[in-house]
Amino acid sequence: MNTSIFNTINSLGETISSTKSYMVVLEDKYRYPPYLRFKFVNASKKNLISDYIINRVSEFSGNLKWKIYTKSDSNNFILAPAIFEEYIGSFNTFNEKHLFSVFGENYYNIVDDAISDIEKLSDFLKSGDVPVVVSSKS
Repeated sequence: MNTSIFNTINSLGETISSTKSYMVVLEDKYRYPPYLRFKFVNASKKNLISDYIINRVSEFSGNLKWKIYTKSDSNNFILAPAIFEEYIGSFNTFNEKHLFSVFGENYYNIVDDAISDIEKLSDFLKSGDVPVVVSSKS
């Protein structure tokens, strides 16, 4: 479950890389909200697969709303629950201590809901009409 979204995105037609392939720190699942930061290895940032992923994530109906975040000056994408949008940019705010101060005890329920969404979101990404990526290499 913990690497299912990385594996799914990686299998859609464009190889991705990430400093971590897991979404949850298993030793302490509340340390950070579930998220995945990734980039495409051999494709431009805007490509058929990135468009597909962004659209599918926005269509997903789980316990939480999920979103793909990116900045114009970065090749990275971050997949995370939308409820944490304003905290994603900094590890000073995207952590249990800070988010508990914002959400209170509900922070733990939100993380649990996000964790239970991971496998469903992975399956949802696989279930759409994935565009066929044609390699330009001969």
